[in-house]
Amino acid sequence: MKTIYKTCLISVIFSLITVNLFAQTLTSEEIYKKVSGSVLYCTSYNSDGYIESWGSAVVINPEGIVYTCFHLFEDAERLILEKDGVKFNDVKVIGAEPKMDILILKIDAGNYPEMNIGNSDSLFIGEEVYALGNPQCYKNTFSKGILSAFRNDNTDAENKQIQFTASISHGSSGGALFNSKAELIGITYQMDTGGHDIYFAIPVNYFKSVNLVDYYDSNQVNAITAYCKGYSCYKSGGYFKANKYFNEYLEVFPKNNNALLQSGDNYLSRGQYDSAISRYSEVISNEPLNKYAYKSRGDAYSYNDDTLNAINDYCKAIELDSNYYSAWIGKAFFNQYFSKRYDEALFDYDKSINLRPQYNLLYKWRGSLFLQMGDTDKAYLDLLYSINPDIDLAETCYDRGLLFSQIDKNYEAIFDFTNAIKLDPYNGDYYFSRAVEYSKTGENVNAISDYNQAIKLQFLNAAAFNNLAYSHLSLKEFEDAERNFKRALHFDKYHFDSYLGLAMIAFEKKEKKDCLNYIKKAAEIQPLIKKGIKGIIKLETMGYFWSREEKLLFNKIFKMSGYKYNEYEICTDGHSHKKAK
Repeated sequence: MKTIYKTCLISVIFSLITVNLFAQTLTSEEIYKKVSGSVLYCTSYNSDGYIESWGSAVVINPEGIVYTCFHLFEDAERLILEKDGVKFNDVKVIGAEPKMDILILKIDAGNYPEMNIGNSDSLFIGEEVYALGNPQCYKNTFSKGILSAFRNDNTDAENKQIQFTASISHGSSGGALFNSKAELIGITYQMDTGGHDIYFAIPVNYFKSVNLVDYYDSNQVNAITAYCKGYSCYKSGGYFKANKYFNEYLEVFPKNNNALLQSGDNYLSRGQYDSAISRYSEVISNEPLNKYAYKSRGDAYSYNDDTLNAINDYCKAIELDSNYYSAWIGKAFFNQYFSKRYDEALFDYDKSINLRPQYNLLYKWRGSLFLQMGDTDKAYLDLLYSINPDIDLAETCYDRGLLFSQIDKNYEAIFDFTNAIKLDPYNGDYYFSRAVEYSKTGENVNAISDYNQAIKLQFLNAAAFNNLAYSHLSLKEFEDAERNFKRALHFDKYHFDSYLGLAMIAFEKKEKKDCLNYIKKAAEIQPLIKKGIKGIIKLETMGYFWSREEKLLFNKIFKMSGYKYNEYEICTDGHSHKKAK
């Protein structure tokens, strides 16, 4: 009997647990009915009254607390929320963590559903999720998918993001992500990466951890609004206005460490290193174990040439958290660029790569270090490994292209400059740099096209006119070459290389007097010219370059001018002509 009783009891308990579990899991239709009233339409306006952005927001309780993404409010003056044709004009900001893209608002209390808030720390990959938002202005759009991964943004490994497959698009930012129990687990946003839509959500636990101001206290509401405006100004480079807004916030909340850190970052960006150090020190005084404050103060000390305090702060941040990736990077930069301790910098980069092997920029930075150390083979491999067209920014491609150029990997440099142009087609530096690489590889027609484009975008660029002239000269287009050399000298009368080019044209035309006059002017500006080919080779180590044919012609001109000639073997690497910008 005891055995039978125990068996029956276990069966009953198992049945109750199973029923309870299945009762918590709802169908898609049940979830939609339960949560469909929770998403609002959000529109932000700038100071001129024009729409800045639009998207979604989630009201979580009848009290009128609303979760959304901070970027919807960035650069805006006010927000309007709308639900079922009813507009909420009196929207108050009551909480924000801009770096985490978190904004919490307050609207009038009303008949809104009470959201069941889930625990985003207990999610698992593969579980069903549901997105609700306003994609492309199609309000209350509901989609289903699975949770596909947890990610970070490469700058802070502690801030995880939820990646999922439920379809969203522009306008879904600030919308809701639910689990199969209709619990709110995240606030959605979309990231377009290399032509592929990747869907993310900010975990709801981050929203729950934000301290809210007293929305009945206008001073506190005005202060948190000022903080948001300060962050927007900081992001757009308006550091002076940002400082004003951060100070307004700190007058009301003087002990808020996040605001103190942000104010310090703003001072750092303005180059006010002493003020930045003071802010970070306040945070350390309030919270002696704040690793972020130590790392940031280390950055400020570095720029302030206080090497001892800089390295001490980086080491303190790493002591507090040996896996603190940003501190290892800060220490690597310091050792590479400030203290010139390359072996220690290499150790720091290696540690960073062990912590974040997927972060491609680390390999570019380490590649630049190898280049400084003279190890071009390792530099080349690291630069290759750092290429990721899906996430590389224009400036990343450009910087890496310059590094490829330094080790004479011209086609790799052209590849990077081409990608930079695709991402930012209105930057004259990108066209100029690609044109230089085309010149080096003898592709003068392509070089001419790029130099002309660079001139359109940066008309006063004497170097571009000069290099354009050399490309025409390589094609024996003497008239075009002469015209552009003279245009270069119009913008920079001390551009000795243009005088060299004019001397070559005059020599080819057998105009000896003009040739001697131009070479004399070049030598007056750049005395190395008087050393003949030896001087030319010295100039090439300084960033200039000329083709073998051009150097052979120089040799004849130097002989005619009475300068040294034919003392050094002329390079046979096939490079085209010069030009350092």
